[in-house]
Amino acid sequence: MSEPLPPLRIPVANPTVGKREAAYVADCLESNWISSAGKYLGAFEQTFATLLGGGHAVAVGNGTVAIDLALAALGIGTGDEVI
Repeated sequence: MSEPLPPLRIPVANPTVGKREAAYVADCLESNWISSAGKYLGAFEQTFATLLGGGHAVAVGNGTVAIDLALAALGIGTGDEVI
């Protein structure tokens, strides 16, 4: 009998972290701005909004918050049917 194959692993992402990215992370950790604010968050939102040609962008921590904000922006609330 042949041995079973190892499980196939498909990575979700293969991040590339260089010296600049490591310096940014170190700066965030040293300044203690690692959750919801700090100089990098505003810069990211502004750059992203400009890249998309829109006036505004909001960065959030997960998909659930993104969906909640999208529903609120569309005026969808209690009793509305979403298909």
